[in-house]
Amino acid sequence: MNILFNGHNWLLDPLIESLAKEHNVFVFHNAKVKRPTISGATVIPVLYSLLGFPTILQKARSQITTPTYIKHFTENVSQAAPGVIVVMDFFKFSFVQAIRYVRRHRECKLYLYSETKAWPKNTLTRGVMKLFWWYLQKNQTAVHKVLVYTRQGETFFKEHLPGVPVEVHAPGIDASIFVPDPKKEYMPEGRLRILINARFTEYKNHTDVFDAVRILHDKGYALSVTCIGRGGNTKDALKEYVDEIGIHDLVHFSDFEPSIDFFRIVPVYHAHDVVVLPSRNEAIGMAIPEAMACGIPTITSDTVGANVYVEEGVTGLIFTTGDVADLAQVLEQMLDAERVRSMGLNARERIEEYFTREHVGEQFRVTMLQ
Repeated sequence: MNILFNGHNWLLDPLIESLAKEHNVFVFHNAKVKRPTISGATVIPVLYSLLGFPTILQKARSQITTPTYIKHFTENVSQAAPGVIVVMDFFKFSFVQAIRYVRRHRECKLYLYSETKAWPKNTLTRGVMKLFWWYLQKNQTAVHKVLVYTRQGETFFKEHLPGVPVEVHAPGIDASIFVPDPKKEYMPEGRLRILINARFTEYKNHTDVFDAVRILHDKGYALSVTCIGRGGNTKDALKEYVDEIGIHDLVHFSDFEPSIDFFRIVPVYHAHDVVVLPSRNEAIGMAIPEAMACGIPTITSDTVGANVYVEEGVTGLIFTTGDVADLAQVLEQMLDAERVRSMGLNARERIEEYFTREHVGEQFRVTMLQ
């Protein structure tokens, strides 16, 4: 079978590489940026037109992906002659192009792969998304199935688009790269080593972790926090906040920047006991399954998409978003080396059983045959 991914998202590279072992897989990629290396897949460079949207959305401080369309769409698709097209979300003109294509080629199935799990608060962003949503509703019979990253996404689409089947397909993890350290000692000298792997932006809620750590420090517990991240503009402000609340000796802002060179991040996970993701309405949060595959338990807010990987009380703990007291209580529960070790082992087992790249590839293969 020929499968075309109408857009590139590195989160799905493990899925694409797994599918390429049995199928002919093609991936559209922006010809103006560095060509990705995706094992087994044929990358087709395409040109995108922006229609002035970057300027409009930047002024609105919107986080929505620019709704581009692909030049010479039909000609590019003909190179793949696909039986399946997978579109990366609906708020792009390339989604409209894909709808029109499958309307003319009934033998081709269209899958919508979406990160969306709620309407955004920004008025302009919401308006742009709802314009494309209207088109999706009008043409929903052309969509064979909606695939979502998270349980929240599943709920959203089932509520707002009840006429189309929805399945959860969380991105897979390369369990041969993200591996536990067999010699790892959890909580050496009784100190809980916390890692935050998140961009330095407001919605990541770093300060909630800092406030919770201060509460536990005042109780006499031994903790430390390491912050790593790529991008964002709040790092300096966070450093000032840590000084202000008097825990600068407990918090380290590393210059290490995560990248898709995954081998570099694995030792960082190994050097910590728990990964905390306190974000509000995080689309997914791949630091969570990465840490789990490395044998590290997690603490997450209840609005992050990555909770699709977490088994509450078994592989990690979940707290109420924005509730510092609740976060402090959850962190306090982790101040036990044996519990942290046990949860870490469970976390690795859960990834191996449900979320490896091979498992996700097989799940998608079965979906295509339905």
